[in-house]
Amino acid sequence: MKNRTKLIIGKKRRITLVCFVIISLAMLLFIFVIDVNNEYSKPSPIVSEFPVNKFKDTLLVVADEDYFPYSFYDPKGKLCGYDVEVITIIANKLEMNLDLRLLTREAIFKRVNENLADVVLSCDCKSDNIEEVNLLKTQAVELCEFSAFGKKPIHSFIDLHGKRIAYHNEGNVRELLDRFDLLDDSYVYASNLEAFNAVKKDECDYVVTRFPVGSFIVDKNHFSNIKPYAQLGSSDMCFGISPEKKELLKKINSCLSELELDGTLSMLNKKWIVSNRYSVSFIDFLRQNSWIAIIPCITLIIALIAVLLESDHSKMFITKNNIIEQLVKKYDAVITVNPKNEEVTFLKENQD
Repeated sequence: MKNRTKLIIGKKRRITLVCFVIISLAMLLFIFVIDVNNEYSKPSPIVSEFPVNKFKDTLLVVADEDYFPYSFYDPKGKLCGYDVEVITIIANKLEMNLDLRLLTREAIFKRVNENLADVVLSCDCKSDNIEEVNLLKTQAVELCEFSAFGKKPIHSFIDLHGKRIAYHNEGNVRELLDRFDLLDDSYVYASNLEAFNAVKKDECDYVVTRFPVGSFIVDKNHFSNIKPYAQLGSSDMCFGISPEKKELLKKINSCLSELELDGTLSMLNKKWIVSNRYSVSFIDFLRQNSWIAIIPCITLIIALIAVLLESDHSKMFITKNNIIEQLVKKYDAVITVNPKNEEVTFLKENQD
């Protein structure tokens, strides 16, 4: 009587396992090295230096502080932002020195009232006044959406009725709330950050502000449970010009028209508004979506366990040549090898 015995050399199985491990590592590499969304970056302005002390006249400009992506200081203390770049290019075109200051809203009001500002950045075309001063308005520089940020989803401004609304008195926010009859339950704060902190502490239910500004504050301060929901409309942003500077208004409008025609405004929009629209660094993304990291981790753990099991199991086998050699020595056997699946079959006589 003859026994037929089969030994399988697990070459194909090991190749599959190696591929599985490589794919798992690639997934982890993607998550831990490559940003899932565009990581927030603060590029330097196109014009690297302001035109200071080069010309006879100086353009006095004020803007809201920490008003990303329009005007803010980068970590190195350098002025950056969409409006900063636009007004810098305009000052160079007009051959004027640039005195640009980022201030609180109250300080902006003061300088405007004291005639210490020629231009106010990030104004709303639909808002006529800064305190008691009727600013002249340039043509539109940027179209911007208003959104309600909060912890619970809403679908329209109607859902905001009866809710406590926080806002910073900038742009057209007050007029917007008044238009939707929401002022009675609204509370004004000194800054957008204070308004968001009020929602974080449950002092208010929602913040109404410009979408890019609110998105940056949420990302920068890790307010993971505060998200943008209902859009409350949009309005054109422009520059406010001192009522005494009608000739300056014409010159700036002429420059803005040139920048629009040559594509500069479109390019700056892509750089500051579009590219940072949903920007979240990977660290912040993980804070908000920690469950995503579990998937590749589990996959890698399974792969490592499989490797360990394969390693232990492989100790029971020896290479194909050694198998044939040892079988020939130990038994008077007939050896056949199937090259397709590397199956080794041998026949031997029973010792019974």
